[in-house]
Amino acid sequence: MKKKTIHSMIGGAMFGGVASVLSLAPAPALAESFDRAAVAPDLGVEVFTREVAEDKVGKRLFSAPYSSAVIGNVDIYDTFPYVESRYFVIVSDPAWDRLVITATGSGRVTEYHGDDLIGVLSAPRGLTVDGENRIYVCDTENDRLLVLQAEPEFDRLGLRLITTVEDLSRPYDVAVSDNGTPTMWEDDRVYIAEAGANRVSKFEVSGNDLSLVSRLGGLGSGVGRFAGPLALTVGFAEGAGTEQVYVADSHNRRIVLLEDDGRSLQWISSVGHDASSVTGLDVDQWGQLYSVSPQDGTVTKWTPNLEPLARLQTPARPRSFHVPFVTTTDHRSGTVTRSGEGRGLLVEDWKHDSGIRAWSLGLELSDLGVSPNPSSPSAEVGLQFQLTDPALVVGRLERVDDGTIVAEKEFGVLLSGAQSLEFEEGDFLESAEASAEYRFVVEASSTYEGGPTVVASSDVSLDRDLQVLGRPTFLGNSPNPFPGTTTFRLQLPPAEGTATVRVFDLAGRIVDEIAAKHSGGRVDLEWDGRDSDGRETNSGIYFYRVEAADREWEGRMVRLK
Repeated sequence: MKKKTIHSMIGGAMFGGVASVLSLAPAPALAESFDRAAVAPDLGVEVFTREVAEDKVGKRLFSAPYSSAVIGNVDIYDTFPYVESRYFVIVSDPAWDRLVITATGSGRVTEYHGDDLIGVLSAPRGLTVDGENRIYVCDTENDRLLVLQAEPEFDRLGLRLITTVEDLSRPYDVAVSDNGTPTMWEDDRVYIAEAGANRVSKFEVSGNDLSLVSRLGGLGSGVGRFAGPLALTVGFAEGAGTEQVYVADSHNRRIVLLEDDGRSLQWISSVGHDASSVTGLDVDQWGQLYSVSPQDGTVTKWTPNLEPLARLQTPARPRSFHVPFVTTTDHRSGTVTRSGEGRGLLVEDWKHDSGIRAWSLGLELSDLGVSPNPSSPSAEVGLQFQLTDPALVVGRLERVDDGTIVAEKEFGVLLSGAQSLEFEEGDFLESAEASAEYRFVVEASSTYEGGPTVVASSDVSLDRDLQVLGRPTFLGNSPNPFPGTTTFRLQLPPAEGTATVRVFDLAGRIVDEIAAKHSGGRVDLEWDGRDSDGRETNSGIYFYRVEAADREWEGRMVRLK
């Protein structure tokens, strides 16, 4: 297990003037929620690029790869070979009108342009696969969807046409809900983003065909309307698809949450974003959403409720991000399961230094704060922090000098987002001493096999009755980067006072100042992205200084409009 440690003294360092802020404030960190991984470790390939393709395959291979999908099957036996795994990667290339298919680790590459039954493909874009190895292809300029049965055999993948859906309007993406049964096609639901008609269409399986059930959309910016639905995906929870359908309404700069009530799609909500355009959506094992913006070079991770968690910045114009789901058949017991892997494939510009890249789904634990006055009356201490991914979490109080543990508590697997945990009186051991220095430590372990363990800590003091004394704690500002407003959060000891945030531009000039009276506890100060005269500020980097309880904290943030 990889381990990353973050230790912060509560109160932080105090810098002199604005010039110190400019030179010493840390840059916004790349979210640890994404870790670089080799796209083909068996072949010694970190990133599959144009040069790598020419070297390994002897072809240029792509012109402009757009979307990817992975067929993964694991079979478990009680005799040799015990475990057998087969993975195939399919990538669409709308510029060269084809799908490119490879068996991972083999180096063998095949192409699919269509066949005698359906003719040739024309600008294929969105792809997805289901639990029975069916591949759904948006044949965009032919205004149709193809459903192909993949037939794996060693390092080859045969494709057999099952059905087509005709008379669509420039389908850009497709998603499949297993309707709670991952390996049964008979009850599946298929959703298609038709960019040409600004609508989302729902189909159900009918024999070997797909039957249209309902449509939602039309050009517009209000409820029930879209302007360029370029991507969509289906929610996932507890090992199966859910009724939730997420749509990237690109020109309206929002992600829309729909719900399938069994008859039609219902509009639930939408969340605006700062990206220029979103061309890719996908979910992971926990139903977390990943949105991709080529113009901004970003992949953003969201909770299933569309709260932003982390952002990956890359210069290579990513088009799609795909988390592989694998079907595991245990022939010993006859059980079949389908689960998402702890990695994703990022499709980028096809150049000498970019192309197909892999990222492990890592883990970030941030904004750790300790409160001596938690919400529960039976609790002694509260811990607050943020998780970018579900994790197994353990909290403990230990001596600074020798690491002796005086309190430890396992909180189980926690989902991503803001966390608030509590220690009760009975959780503390009798070995604590008021004269010693202590720290609270939170350790979070990824739920993915081989994933990282991250650790964060905050120093505390104990009074003569061994009660935790609160220290002024700055919990950071969120979101960062931010499109509109960002909130600075503090946890302060009980006392009357004033908390202040000053915002500076790159030249060190003060942009705005926010102040609030408080009596301790949780204190939030919000900056609306405007200067002291009420004018909207531009996109860019801004510095801040937070002052409260005779302490100062400094950092920088990024505004994206």
